[in-house]
Amino acid sequence: MSDKPPHLDIQVDDDAPPTPYRPNPKVAVVVAGAALAVTFGLTLLVIPYVRQAAKLQAAEAADYALKEAAKASRVEAGVEAPEVPLTFREKLEALKNAKEEEEVNEELGEPVEPVSPWLGFQALGIATAIVGVSAGLGVWGAAKFLGVNSMEEFAARMRGSLEETYPELIQQVRREGDEAPIDAPNLLTRHGEFNEPKFDDWIRGIEAEEAAEAASIKAAKAEGTLPKGDAANYGSRPQDSRVLAELAAKRDQESDVRLV
Repeated sequence: MSDKPPHLDIQVDDDAPPTPYRPNPKVAVVVAGAALAVTFGLTLLVIPYVRQAAKLQAAEAADYALKEAAKASRVEAGVEAPEVPLTFREKLEALKNAKEEEEVNEELGEPVEPVSPWLGFQALGIATAIVGVSAGLGVWGAAKFLGVNSMEEFAARMRGSLEETYPELIQQVRREGDEAPIDAPNLLTRHGEFNEPKFDDWIRGIEAEEAAEAASIKAAKAEGTLPKGDAANYGSRPQDSRVLAELAAKRDQESDVRLV
């Protein structure tokens, strides 16, 4: 006996036929594209700063190389500056400059090599890898935490959780009456695209049923055999002309229809 609630205890039938092909949810594609766009945008923002830092470091390296070359040339040439007696103020300034040069040399240390111009693409690759690994670990952790192995089990688990958490919402969605949902066929192709010819055939079938019903009611009225209830209830079904007009308007407004 399983300890899980009845609506969460999913039984897998090994003899059941394979499930039909279902495309990836549209939200997954949108989330992946948004993550890649954010990563690419952040990398583009970082590239100017990387180039500026590379230029500064290249300038420092060139300055350091020029100083070293000048010192070496003076030593090789054996040029010595003429000794001129310094005043007390000049000695103080020379001592101050010597201390500043010593601090700068300690900070610089080894010669700084220029930064590679491919650093921006390296940052893009690292950021993309971090986003992909984080998303993969998140999906894997959620699947392990919920104990699901497929999208069907995940959908069943989410439906059960929704029924437990918001029972009033479920009753509102499933209510019957004048606002009952229309019994529509599956209007998606195998690849998850909207099947417009099938939708048009379905609309024509509904129109034919309404035309036949209207003709029968008209004939019954002419013969005087129409019950009063039938005349009053005609047009109150959800699949009447009003609903057909709404469906046609919705089809014109939404070119990419996805049914959940």
